[in-house]
Amino acid sequence: MSHSSTFFLLSVLMLLTVLLVFAMKYWSAARRADMQIAYANNYRELAEKLATLQGASTSKLGALEHDVGDMNARLARIEKILREVE
Repeated sequence: MSHSSTFFLLSVLMLLTVLLVFAMKYWSAARRADMQIAYANNYRELAEKLATLQGASTSKLGALEHDVGDMNARLARIEKILREVE
């Protein structure tokens, strides 16, 4: 092999190495951006589910408060009846 073909081969290999490094860097940045978008979407879905569950929890808590109030009223009536029986 002559010196010119060796120089040409090394130049091509260096160029391919540089291109490969930049391609890997670009691919890594694109992959990171995709993962951030997926993370943001998952976070948004989780927040929506949380809001839905919180609304359901609030309505159930209201129903429980109503039931406890109803039970307190019944207990007061039972206590009144028991006092009258004494």
